[in-house]
Amino acid sequence: MANGLVEVQPDVSDRIVARAIGEKLAVFISYPTENHRIAQEIEDALRSFDRDKFDIFLDSSRIDEGGDLTGTIESALERTDYFIGIGPGASRGNFSWCGMELGYFLATRRGKSRRVLAIYNSDIPDLFHRYKNVRVVPLEEKHRSELGDEICAIEDSHLYAFFCELSEEVGRRFPPERPGRYFEDARKWAETSTRSVTDGYFNTLQERVKSTWFPQKRIEVRTDASPFWEKGNPTIPAQAIVVLEATTCGVLKYSVPREQASVAKSWKEFEDIVRQQTGALTFPAMITDVIVSALPNNSEALNDHSFLAPDGKSYRILLVMHRLYGNGKREFVINLVETLRPMSGEGNRETSLMTAAIMLASKYRFLFLEPESRYGPDKIGQALRASSGIAIRQLLRDLDRVHAEATKEGFADETALVALFGPAQEFEVRDLFERFWPPMIAMKEAATALLDEPTDQTRELFLGRHRSFVEQTRDVNQRFISLCLARYQSLIGN
Repeated sequence: MANGLVEVQPDVSDRIVARAIGEKLAVFISYPTENHRIAQEIEDALRSFDRDKFDIFLDSSRIDEGGDLTGTIESALERTDYFIGIGPGASRGNFSWCGMELGYFLATRRGKSRRVLAIYNSDIPDLFHRYKNVRVVPLEEKHRSELGDEICAIEDSHLYAFFCELSEEVGRRFPPERPGRYFEDARKWAETSTRSVTDGYFNTLQERVKSTWFPQKRIEVRTDASPFWEKGNPTIPAQAIVVLEATTCGVLKYSVPREQASVAKSWKEFEDIVRQQTGALTFPAMITDVIVSALPNNSEALNDHSFLAPDGKSYRILLVMHRLYGNGKREFVINLVETLRPMSGEGNRETSLMTAAIMLASKYRFLFLEPESRYGPDKIGQALRASSGIAIRQLLRDLDRVHAEATKEGFADETALVALFGPAQEFEVRDLFERFWPPMIAMKEAATALLDEPTDQTRELFLGRHRSFVEQTRDVNQRFISLCLARYQSLIGN
């Protein structure tokens, strides 16, 4: 019938539905979950015409992709005359189930009459390009923001023609006693149904997310299903994915193309970036602490970690979202909230920083380098013979506390220290960082291996790396204290 419906490919024709007199018109509606309102509007419209004349299957109980078709859906598809797909968002993965339903429908209806169509607005779903489809267009001013610029008269719209087609097919199957009255009522019904479905389509699009902004600097961490937090020294898996917003890259002074909204890296690559930009791994260690504190299902996480970033600002590290998926994978969202702890490098602030730096270096010396230090090689050797796990965990916690305190003051960032000590000391500062971090990382890796699998081999590996760390950092500690004292004398002498 000449109903205004456009056939995209003239060489592909649908056979007009022609069924036995008195047999209900079977309609199968397939849609992504977020299009339920549109599907419901169509179902309500059909039932308002005459529920005894339609056999409607509204596919509201979604089946996981890849699952078998249930007998109920198979039966519905086998008797279907009209297969209707609902279009908004149909290019998304959650519409793939419609493809399975459509494929089954076409296979079971081969050689029989069938009608396939999509109800769409701007883009015809890929599955439906070869069929006659129904475009939803604006019927009044309010619709223009979502459905297009040109307002269409109801009687000229595809939806109106579609509902008229359905009413004519019902009239063929159930011949009315008074045809004139029947088709007059049918046109009124088609007009009302066109309005309601168009409104439903418009309202669905109105509720879609158009744009998303994150006012705070943002980091997303996505891990696999492994329980990494159960290790003796928990670390984020190296293959975990880290997504950095462009503004977060600015915090680290890590350059990304201007047109890039975000950048995705592995956790290992993220650590490499941070170390390159700051000279240390304190920032990733803090993020790890915050994430681990929320696992596996804690309602509260650490919220007192902050660090002085390469951009010269201080940020607090806050875990604002922890999501667990059915497959065991997890997603974490970290916000970096700027705090009022600027490192001005002027007046009394500098002398205070020098004093704090000397105190931190002395605290480190007390823990590791003095003859009776708690974590000196001899004491650690004795502790391992008694209880390796307790001694190592305490060592790692104390080391992290010192690093966290240093980070708050900006001492874990090469650039900040160069600014503090002056350009003349840049080589010395960078050399100190290069000499400190590799043995420290090697020791922590050995500690993790020993906690995960305590054997004679892992114990000896840890003891060797611990001794090497202490020996190599003894000189670093002395040189750093000398730098601080010289700078302090310079400041108070001016």
